[in-house]
Amino acid sequence: MVLRLPVRLTMARLDSPVGRPVSIGTRCRSLFGECMAPYAAYLKQTNQTARRVAVSAEVDAQTRKAQADAFMSVLPLMEEGDRLAPMQLRYWPGEPLPLPLELAHVMAEGVARHLDDPQRASPLWDAMRTKLVGDVRWVGSNGRRRK
Repeated sequence: MVLRLPVRLTMARLDSPVGRPVSIGTRCRSLFGECMAPYAAYLKQTNQTARRVAVSAEVDAQTRKAQADAFMSVLPLMEEGDRLAPMQLRYWPGEPLPLPLELAHVMAEGVARHLDDPQRASPLWDAMRTKLVGDVRWVGSNGRRRK
């Protein structure tokens, strides 16, 4: 089913240092930057512009404000940020989540499992690799990007 979907995905993961809390805003800026940069590069490569809306599951008010602030501060700083300018971050109220958002959760879990143990067989990861835009990256606790 994943292989037949006409979607492209970009994902990032942030590993926080144990015992050193990271603010919501810092996490959001890192994650948005890591996700949106490969998406912007993909848009440039395929001569497209961004979709109008990025949808997230509903979150508490503090997280929502931090996400919105991070989203708006990251886009203008990106190399291809003009391609992402029309995009707005919106929240889906309540349950059930729409199918694309549920699928994104399933796929994120597949990526997380692969990153935790790349040697473990994963048919979901194998199917998803064809849908990913750019590399699967995450920012480690030492601040360096890793694949």
